[in-house]
Amino acid sequence: MAGEPRSTNDRVLEPVEEVALYPDDLRTAERRWGRDARIGVALSGGGIRSATFSLGFFQGLARQKLVRHIDVLSTVSGGGYFGGFLGHLLRRATDFGFTRPRTPPELLEPSSPADPAAREGTGDRSAPDRSNADEVLLDPNSRPLKFLRENGRYLAPNGTGDLLAAAASTLRNWVSVLFVVGLLMLLIFTLLTLARFGLEDLARERMSELRWPVVWLSPFFLLVAAAIPLFVVPPGWAFWLAPDDPESDTAVRWIARWLAPLGIFALAALSLRANWDTRAEWFSLRNPIVILSFVSIVTTLRFVGGDRRHKGKPHLLRAYLSKALTRGLTVFAALLAIAVVDSIGQSIVELRNARILTLYGAMAGLVGLFRGRLLALATRLRAHESTPMPTTLLISGAAALLLLAFLGGIASVPHFVVRGIDPLPSWFPLGAPAGAMTRLWVMAGISALLVWAISFLWPFVNRSSMHELYESRLRRAYLGASNVKRSGQGEDRPPVSEPHMDDGLAWRAYDPSAWGGPIHLVNVTINETVDGRSQVQQQDRKGLGMTVGPAGVSVSRTHHALWRDLTLGTPWERIKEQCRDAFQGAQAAISRTWRTRGKAATSDSAPFRVFPKNASPELLDVGQWIAISGGAVSTGLGSRTSLGLSLLTGFFNLRLGYWWNSGVDPSDRKGRTSRTGTQRALSRLRRLLPVQASLLDEWLARFPGVARAEWNLTDGGHFENMGGYELLRRRLPLIIVCDNEQDAAYEYAGLANLVRMARVDLDAEITFLSDDDLLLKDGAMAPPVPMPDCVGSLESLRRGRRSTETVRRRGREEARQLNDGDATGLSLVHAALARVDYRSSGSASGDGRRAPGWLLYVKPSLVGDEPVDVQHYHAANPAFPHQSTADQFFDEAQWESYRRLGEHIASKLFDSREGLDNWVTRVANER
Repeated sequence: MAGEPRSTNDRVLEPVEEVALYPDDLRTAERRWGRDARIGVALSGGGIRSATFSLGFFQGLARQKLVRHIDVLSTVSGGGYFGGFLGHLLRRATDFGFTRPRTPPELLEPSSPADPAAREGTGDRSAPDRSNADEVLLDPNSRPLKFLRENGRYLAPNGTGDLLAAAASTLRNWVSVLFVVGLLMLLIFTLLTLARFGLEDLARERMSELRWPVVWLSPFFLLVAAAIPLFVVPPGWAFWLAPDDPESDTAVRWIARWLAPLGIFALAALSLRANWDTRAEWFSLRNPIVILSFVSIVTTLRFVGGDRRHKGKPHLLRAYLSKALTRGLTVFAALLAIAVVDSIGQSIVELRNARILTLYGAMAGLVGLFRGRLLALATRLRAHESTPMPTTLLISGAAALLLLAFLGGIASVPHFVVRGIDPLPSWFPLGAPAGAMTRLWVMAGISALLVWAISFLWPFVNRSSMHELYESRLRRAYLGASNVKRSGQGEDRPPVSEPHMDDGLAWRAYDPSAWGGPIHLVNVTINETVDGRSQVQQQDRKGLGMTVGPAGVSVSRTHHALWRDLTLGTPWERIKEQCRDAFQGAQAAISRTWRTRGKAATSDSAPFRVFPKNASPELLDVGQWIAISGGAVSTGLGSRTSLGLSLLTGFFNLRLGYWWNSGVDPSDRKGRTSRTGTQRALSRLRRLLPVQASLLDEWLARFPGVARAEWNLTDGGHFENMGGYELLRRRLPLIIVCDNEQDAAYEYAGLANLVRMARVDLDAEITFLSDDDLLLKDGAMAPPVPMPDCVGSLESLRRGRRSTETVRRRGREEARQLNDGDATGLSLVHAALARVDYRSSGSASGDGRRAPGWLLYVKPSLVGDEPVDVQHYHAANPAFPHQSTADQFFDEAQWESYRRLGEHIASKLFDSREGLDNWVTRVANER
């Protein structure tokens, strides 16, 4: 079944005006089958491990006919692999002989389900139009499931051939990115070299015998030395001289206001009376130091005086001086970096022999070894993990050395153009040889032309990353598993190593709930190291959660927009919509012009909206969204984003993120703080060179969040890796969370992050029950229905070898259980139960407090009653079922062990034969 062609103008995102966690408009748009959602399942990240375990888990649910009761499926990263597979399989179920649901093939309107009983609001959970959701997963020998089993090595199903193709694509993209960034750096250093030799020529005109004594250092270090008295000392010293009482400290203000300008005039008069025949005196070391010292003193006194804004406000003056010191140190650091890099480039020219080739060859070898370690490290990082300090220092040091070597090599090119291959004496004359300046100008012109031409190639930013390769492999393995053409025979059957146009569906054609399944929510992260509203650097989360569903898009806590098709409705309705959009655009343009002419600052109290008006975003298909959700390795890693790691991943082009055009014009937003002159200048530079600016933003960990039209999206696990955030937002009575991330030590870091975010963001408190609480029949912490024996406390869920020790407490002896956490040990249960207290309804029009909900936390675990093949695999691989996420090449035994374990756990948790009468539906209907 062919996916619909992509379009950029037939669908828009319409903002939801209600400011709430779960606004009524979104609730109405997501209402299916005449009732609100009550049961949700969250599938965490974890790559193919999570996808395979989730497949088995849903097969266990299907055996109990429970898949039809799941209303919402929230997936992150690897969980999305299976979520996309399930959605596509439901859409194509009839192609494999499964029962066709009574729902028509067209997507249902959210407010008008096709089923008559649904229109009447009966909410019959056993309606036959949802029965095929269980049926499609029950046949383990069906062609789609066989296809998944055969493609456990989904990144390279054809073995060496696929690996070589992936290596070739990766190398091509890597070299291309280095070329684009290096070309921009070459232009910058060529211009700096032109400025340097131009100043040297000017100085040589004043003093013909002027020479530079140090071959290994760039003359730019003179500017570094001058920056200290000019930019650093004045605001730093003025901070201590600033008067606390402007009325009483009039002498200082008088000196600063009058004597400082008079001193400048005196210095100018002295220079006019000087004997210019003795020019060497003015270029000696003594006079520049005197001049710089005098200017530094004058500038310091001028800072002390302040201006009208600081009159009578010493606290504002001191804040202004602190900012000035920050700017001065920034200028000093920038000049120091330029001087160091220019020195490296100059030194490379001086070496001119095999030593530099040997040095760079050794560095290339180390780079190749480090790249694999970096990939494994970045794969493990999630929003709730912290990098050890030694690792952080190692990453920062390696990034600094690599960057200096890269920039130094580029800076050597202008010096080769100037110096050629002639050796430099110990004392060489300053200035460029004859004809060198012309060669530099030619190289600068060619570089500028190429940089300008590349700036128009915006698709290069995403195509040069690893996203396209990763997405194509995911599409053919998981979305293509239900492509009936892949199950055929003969010449028409596409090779497994090549994608097919029918593998995936367009997002507008994808809604599993219309085919008997749940609403599928895909979670991604918007990297944001600079706040879109305040322009302040973010130090904690460094990212916003974003969820894409069939009804709309949610960003952070209270920003929502609904999908709206422009092709729907009567011609008159479409005309009215177009007129409204045109009016809103004109109104926004007038208001922007008024603000610009009037220079009126935007009020901080104005509401800041991610979606201020209708937006026409870039329309991605299901495979692209799932690949973005699984982009674990990238320059942006949510709260774990750092300059050193971004530099390394950017340099090696380990980028799985995606720059998504949201269609939102940032100038339409209210509530933004005014930008400084530097920020405005950088914004203009980004508009001039969007391709290079976006790549440098990634390298330098400068992610604008939603402040620009293009949002940098990566793995949803960089924000919240369990997938439970969106289910808690919807206040569901029952939430099942499958924590499939790598957690060999059973530290529950991802769960802890979810509990914290639920409390801080969603006004929901999650409290896990102890083993004693699970035995209660009455009380606030008693479960609503009896739980299976395989449900226990978090401590019972932790694997290891257990022992008992006796401790004395309050004068009496008590027995306490110990767990050594050994990987060869076992758990006592497969899941833990928690009570969720929703302190508010989540909607602005809600009715206050809500009845408590329940969260079942499921984790891949072994208790000793698993099938023999699963136990044997664990004996041979003690890390199972928490093997490294970096391992994305599952063989048959590994793949089947994870799938079978998921099916085994689900069968035990939801086995109705124990007399529990499908306790899942009973819990969901408690309120």
